[in-house]
Amino acid sequence: MIKEKINVLLIENNPADIRLIKYNIQKIVPLAVFKVSNDLSEIKELLYDFLPNIIFCDYHLDGFSGLEVLDFLKKSKYRAPLIFITGQIHDEELAADTILAGASGYILKKDMKILYKKLLPYFDRLHDNLFLSKIEMNELHKQHKELMEKLKDLIEENNYYKKVIEDNSDKRSQ
Repeated sequence: MIKEKINVLLIENNPADIRLIKYNIQKIVPLAVFKVSNDLSEIKELLYDFLPNIIFCDYHLDGFSGLEVLDFLKKSKYRAPLIFITGQIHDEELAADTILAGASGYILKKDMKILYKKLLPYFDRLHDNLFLSKIEMNELHKQHKELMEKLKDLIEENNYYKKVIEDNSDKRSQ
């Protein structure tokens, strides 16, 4: 179970699937915050306003495909993992194509009975990445603090030498 808040963008048009997916995600991440959409322009806005940590997407949606979402993600340089949860991938080749196109994975809707088990590795990986990001942020914060202290020392040293130079210049001009 993951105890941190995780933003989940769910791109799906079937209300029953939405409920089932949310239920299974909440078993893994009780503090999950969800945004659900099946409108491409809204999805593009949510990427920047909601900042999802992970995205689950149906493959065929009303008026667009999950590959269009994936393509937009790649062009925007947004780095949340996108996992397809779909009943539309009927062959291994198409599934492989989604991975080659940049998807982080796919889950077939026929596996909804074991969805929890299928979701777990993605959230474990996300949790590990978030943990590493926190460690990196703490290290960057520590380095920033050290640099600011060194900068302060350098400024003080610079001011000291400026004063010494000014004092020597004043003595020479007298």
